Amino acid sequence: MAEQYFLKIDGIEGESRDEQHKGEIELDSWSFGGATSGAPQKGGGASAGKFAIQDVQFTARISKASPMLFLACASGRRISKATLTGRKRGDGRPVDYLTITLTDAVLSSYQQSGASGDGGAPMEQVLCAFGKIHLEYRPVNADGSLGAPVSATYAVKKSRPSKVGRR
Repeated sequence: MAEQYFLKIDGIEGESRDEQHKGEIELDSWSFGGATSGAPQKGGGASAGKFAIQDVQFTARISKASPMLFLACASGRRISKATLTGRKRGDGRPVDYLTITLTDAVLSSYQQSGASGDGGAPMEQVLCAFGKIHLEYRPVNADGSLGAPVSATYAVKKSRPSKVGRR
């Protein structure tokens, strides 16, 4: 089983028929990050500049969610919660090992693309800005069970991590 990613956005229904993620948006890819500029200081070391967080970007095939995603972006509608879930094979069964929860979010960019011939299905690329992000990763043990979660929360307005650690 290849890895799978699902996105659940309050008020927007996708086409997933998966038992655990029914009605969610199936993603082809996603990305997220941030950067801190470093500057050399007198006397040796470096100092970190301000952290710049990036919007979460996701790519999916055009679906029944597409018109609603477009309208949410065009209107600037606030999304109270969006949850991205990553899944991979555990002990002969799929396990959700990654959860990224965005709160106080807004879709900041929406773009569709397609190609004729063997270009594949039309795609959409969406950027999602947020007020807070919570990342949780659970390692998959050798027996296929999930290990203890490791998590971090970052509040954009505070410009700093608000919670880091293990449960």
